[in-house]
Amino acid sequence: MANIQHDALIPDRFDGHLPRHRHNLSRAEVKSSQSARIVNAAIQLFGDNGFAATTVMDIVKKAGVSRKTFYEMFDSKEAVILAAYGAFDGFLRDSGLTADNRADLATPTE
Repeated sequence: MANIQHDALIPDRFDGHLPRHRHNLSRAEVKSSQSARIVNAAIQLFGDNGFAATTVMDIVKKAGVSRKTFYEMFDSKEAVILAAYGAFDGFLRDSGLTADNRADLATPTE
């Protein structure tokens, strides 16, 4: 159902496939997986189709979640972009790739 690349920005420990039927996952685990799938799908679609051409329906289809789930987690596709930006910023910080951590990026050379 969900077709998310393995090199997605936000890791999903379930790789886009929650168990069907009854399971022992907590609500927090389910929500975390759904949120990651939504953001990762949106990033991929925005890159492929552009922000304006991507609809919420496109995102939920790719993420394998319902429209209701999307709107329980995000107010709009703009909110998804902000979440993606936050995830990317965190990735850069964790990797030590921000200007704060790299003197050669913070100070231009002449």
